[in-house]
Amino acid sequence: MNELVGQRATVLAALQSTIDAFRQDGPVVQAVMNASLQPATETERQAARAQVVEQLQDAYNKALATPDDGNWYMPRIPAVALFQTAMEEHMGSSLEISQSRGVVDAAGIPIPEKFGNTDPLWIECVLDGLETLVTGKAPFVSHTHLSDFFYTIEDNCTIALVADWGADNDSAQNVGAQMRNRSPDYAIHLGDISYAGEEDEVKSFLYRFRDIASRRSFALNGNHEMYTGGRSYFGKVLPSLQQSASYFGLFNQKWQILALDTAYVDHVLTSPSDSRLQNQFDWAVDKLKDPTRSSIVLTHHQPFSAYQPEQDDAARLRDDISRLDIAIQPRTIFAWLFGHEHRCTIYDDNFNDFKARLIGNGCIPHTPQAPPDIAPPVPYVSINRAARPDGSGYAISGFVLLTLAGANMKVEYINEDGTLFATENWP
Repeated sequence: MNELVGQRATVLAALQSTIDAFRQDGPVVQAVMNASLQPATETERQAARAQVVEQLQDAYNKALATPDDGNWYMPRIPAVALFQTAMEEHMGSSLEISQSRGVVDAAGIPIPEKFGNTDPLWIECVLDGLETLVTGKAPFVSHTHLSDFFYTIEDNCTIALVADWGADNDSAQNVGAQMRNRSPDYAIHLGDISYAGEEDEVKSFLYRFRDIASRRSFALNGNHEMYTGGRSYFGKVLPSLQQSASYFGLFNQKWQILALDTAYVDHVLTSPSDSRLQNQFDWAVDKLKDPTRSSIVLTHHQPFSAYQPEQDDAARLRDDISRLDIAIQPRTIFAWLFGHEHRCTIYDDNFNDFKARLIGNGCIPHTPQAPPDIAPPVPYVSINRAARPDGSGYAISGFVLLTLAGANMKVEYINEDGTLFATENWP
């Protein structure tokens, strides 16, 4: 992840410059649009250009209205995420060109071309990214039989869980090394391949993720994957992992781990008006009605949060959990682990009828979290506020290792430097 792409001011400046470039409609913009889009007429090209300007301006307005929290810039605005992906791709390509041309700064370091109307590579990157906004979502895959997507695991095994780990930066490499050091039997990514789940980002993620587990790896869907309609997730990630769908389960004699898709529709587990998500709900209810196993639920999104904005965002998912509670009486959910927020938080078990753990600190740079309000909406036991040991000022990243031993489960929260944030034993 390029440092400049994580700076809000840089991204917004590049976005404004690009809007200006398409508005001016200079010869480079015209040439690249004709080559990339191959419009039948000039009228068609002008209509496409107007759409690009509208998409970029709408994204800029939304981004400008979002306060800067000082963290790595990761707004939940699909067009901005696609724009950041284009920036990453372009800066790598233009850096090679700068090196070949001898374009350097005062310190002799090669610098990329500007994000303006004279750079055909940049204009092409933007067009390729925005094209995904108009092609719709990938099809959601549903089960045929209730036994589908449900896999047997050993009574004694280890499972690495990592969330928001889909970026190729130093923390991602460190967390990956720590996971490999523990040699887990299984690995599950809880979603978010940043910035927008584009094909190159997915390839990088798979290259780092596939060899983590000795037996099998799985990946949940995340909101960043859906910024490109989930096409690379459903079309590349699932086939590569030999995973049939975006929801699945692992089970042995005492435990079952159910991974559910809350990203295909953002923060939603089910929808009575959408048969695809209703199928997932019915599949989960069937598993959760089993009283012989303790159930661990995994999702990308948080069901609740100690921070008010994220707590508000989770309202629809909490509604879906209420529907689950009604459908599976008596309640059988033992614990719920999730990502999305770039933090690691152990919530107070007295607050809810299942244990809730946020493990979204996989690799996205963020500053150590200040405590939430004096009276947070959800009580917590601890938040991992440790800083990275490299002096960068960013918070430490990590993952969770589950060790299943019959009826017992050990839960270790492992930092990227190998230290432990916490350990729990769940009987």
